[in-house]
Amino acid sequence: MEKYNCWCKENGEQKEKAILEARANIKEWETRITELTGISSTLATEYKNLQQEVDKNELSLDESMALRKKQVAKFQEDEREMFNNLNSVRSAQVALNTSSFPSFLQRPKDTPIRLLRAVAERQADYLKSENRQQLMAFLQDPTSGSVRGVIDGLETDFEGSLKELQDEELQNKAAYEKLVSAKRKEIDSAKVQIAAKKEEKTAADEERLQKKQAVKDAKGSVEEDLAFAKKVQKQCNAKGQEWEKRQKIRSDEMQAVSKAVEVLDSDDSFDLFGKTMAPSFLQLASKEAPAMPQQIYDRLLALGKAHDSRLVTLSLQAKVDGLAKVRMTSFDVRSRLSELDSAVDCSNMAKRSANLLVAAV
Repeated sequence: MEKYNCWCKENGEQKEKAILEARANIKEWETRITELTGISSTLATEYKNLQQEVDKNELSLDESMALRKKQVAKFQEDEREMFNNLNSVRSAQVALNTSSFPSFLQRPKDTPIRLLRAVAERQADYLKSENRQQLMAFLQDPTSGSVRGVIDGLETDFEGSLKELQDEELQNKAAYEKLVSAKRKEIDSAKVQIAAKKEEKTAADEERLQKKQAVKDAKGSVEEDLAFAKKVQKQCNAKGQEWEKRQKIRSDEMQAVSKAVEVLDSDDSFDLFGKTMAPSFLQLASKEAPAMPQQIYDRLLALGKAHDSRLVTLSLQAKVDGLAKVRMTSFDVRSRLSELDSAVDCSNMAKRSANLLVAAV
């Protein structure tokens, strides 16, 4: 029973410890799951906002690129027209410096006069006020003597306007390239952050799933341990009750045997034994067992009825078989006493009485 009690204690304590540890882990893991849920949600919001910034910057970049294309096209058109106007003015200068200038003024509509008129109409905003007035006066009266100064002024104005146009284009180009570079850096940086946050979110989600599975497994283990602990407790309680019942039966048996031994060990019993033993030595040829003294039979029968039915059987056997059977039974009783390892120990007096019973019989 001691080994069984040890088994009950060890299993009970081990399962209780395992249940406490599992519940502590479950609490810790559930707290971590809540944290990971918040982390995952925050990361999702952050990389979503970053993606919106990337989309916005890419759209702005596309719009800037489209605007730049229009800007370049406009510059190329203005530059080409400016070159054409400048060439017209220079053609007029060449004609002015030759001896054919008077005939130059009398040419038909496709002459430089027509070109100068077209220049005056299209590029009036690029001309200085004084040069513009002189050009208009010349076109109204080509024979005017101020034609050389007008043409020289046109060349100077057109050259200056062309340089301003080209300088502006260089500035626009530099500004566009700077804008594109800045936007590209913002986009690339945001994309790197998005990738990192997505990776963090994936790790958080994976850990959360692992913790959820761990919680599920731990709860299942706790349920199994609780069921096992309950079963062990039930078995141990039943075993304990059975043991107590057996102990009581053993105690009753020991008391009955002790009383039987006490009866057989009494002075009256010794006197009766002496009376029954003497004739047995005289009747050497007789095969009949000596008669059982009525007093011993009555006492064994009374003890059997009061305490243990097996004493009744003993008394009946003794009545039929005589004291020889009682002697054999006494040896069985002493042997039984020595085999009761887990029962209550017999007193020294009871053992002595049992031995006396054997010796007397």
